[in-house]
Amino acid sequence: MSDEILRELKIFLKNVKQLTKYIEDYEKLRSNPIENAFRMERQMAAISKSVDALPEFGAKNALSTWMDNTGKEIENAKEDFRFQFGQRLKILLEQEGMKMRGQYPLLRFGLFTLKLNFEFGEATLFFGPEVDKIRSK
Repeated sequence: MSDEILRELKIFLKNVKQLTKYIEDYEKLRSNPIENAFRMERQMAAISKSVDALPEFGAKNALSTWMDNTGKEIENAKEDFRFQFGQRLKILLEQEGMKMRGQYPLLRFGLFTLKLNFEFGEATLFFGPEVDKIRSK
């Protein structure tokens, strides 16, 4: 009986330590929420998975409430990131004498098309209207 209890407690402690690390890493990302919005979202998914693995205990409800509130903050930060990304790109292109047109996920400038995937943090640059892929990542 005591072996079972000890085993369960060790698993609980391991899960709590992992959750603590995930939350600490998340808090570091919060120092620059707009730039880290999509990383924060991935970190929150890891936190959520860890919380789900925990048995019921006093702080679990507080964790769930915190995660709900934080999810709203992340969505706002993602929107701010998208907006600022477009504004910065527009300024950089104007400095090079190019005009940007289009809307997400496809932006066009000069002879190029930029296809964006914010969720995966990827962009693909094409020559022309998505004809010849120049570079992706």
